[in-house]
Amino acid sequence: MTGTRTLEAIATMPVVTKQNLGVLLGASPATLDYRVRCMQATKDLLRLRSGLYAPRAAWKAAQSSPEQASQYLEYLSGIMRSPSYVSLEYVLEKAGMIPESPFALTCITTKTPRTYVTPLGRFVYRSIRSDLFTGYHLGAYRGLEIRIASPAKALFDMLYLRPFNTLRAMRTYLLEAGRLNWHALRPPEKRRFVVYIHASDVPKMKRVLSILTAEGIV
Repeated sequence: MTGTRTLEAIATMPVVTKQNLGVLLGASPATLDYRVRCMQATKDLLRLRSGLYAPRAAWKAAQSSPEQASQYLEYLSGIMRSPSYVSLEYVLEKAGMIPESPFALTCITTKTPRTYVTPLGRFVYRSIRSDLFTGYHLGAYRGLEIRIASPAKALFDMLYLRPFNTLRAMRTYLLEAGRLNWHALRPPEKRRFVVYIHASDVPKMKRVLSILTAEGIV
């Protein structure tokens, strides 16, 4: 059994590591795994990835409002794989750029891609080269830092990572198949998008810009 005081201490943490648990539980390495499995069985701990857990109490507290719950998940995404920032379809849907809600909380990292399936949902990380790891602002969940891409950078990231076999396929996606709501991208964001393309010096993204410029979209 896990003592009430230990559970109360864990409840004050937004996220807890296996090392933290070893100290709080006063468990030896030989018994720590068993104690952690018991806490997962009782749902006091929600496994995020190997050695990292969300306390049930923290998740319950975050669910006081949809906004708090979203912010908590965004915060966790940055802890689960670092460095990373929230981007791609998750940000674009919030900005009204795409019609469907994404199936996961989508993030950008400089590390290898990963997908984590957790009791709190799916977290998808896609990799980008280190010099393009930019274009995010700092949000917060109860004073804890969250990195979130601007809509312009989320759009850049998505198009940069999307393969296009032909120029025609690129054009079709940008203007039709992608169902992108270009009206939702405000003028300041359009200007940022253009700046990101020029700064990246990526030929594919320059072709994207050429198409959008010819159509009067940016």
